[in-house]
Amino acid sequence: MKQSRKGRTRTEAPEYVYGNAVPDREYEIEQRKRKVSRELAEKRAEEERKLRRVAAIRRNQARELSLGWGYVVLLTVLGILISFIAVEYIRLQTDVTVHLKRISQMESQLEEVRADNAAIQKRIDTATDLKHIKDVAMSKFGMNYAGEDQIVYYTVDNADYMNQYAAIPE
Repeated sequence: MKQSRKGRTRTEAPEYVYGNAVPDREYEIEQRKRKVSRELAEKRAEEERKLRRVAAIRRNQARELSLGWGYVVLLTVLGILISFIAVEYIRLQTDVTVHLKRISQMESQLEEVRADNAAIQKRIDTATDLKHIKDVAMSKFGMNYAGEDQIVYYTVDNADYMNQYAAIPE
């Protein structure tokens, strides 16, 4: 509250009235009361609208969160399908692992067989006496070295290989 110059307290600024008509204080007071009651009514209406909106939001949320039977069945079927696919994938991975181990075992057996073959071939090669074979071929079978007229020489353009398209002339 403000104090005037004379020490009186007042709630509002003094109004200056032009002319000789003095405003009706009761009319102003009623208008203020109507304005205040209108503002209160608007606030109440706004609060009620908010409450209705919140209630509607809660109802919608509850409806959205509730699961229907169709949705539950769909989720169950999808869960079973995903489980089946996962089990099948694991089974296939296990089969692949078993096959890889079997291939590895067979490869090691193949290497052992190759090593055995190479050892046997080496024994055969060292057991054969080439001089004895040459003597038997020359004496028993009448073989001898080729003469100059029996040897034919060819020139090859490509050093890697030679294609034979016809029989070699005698």
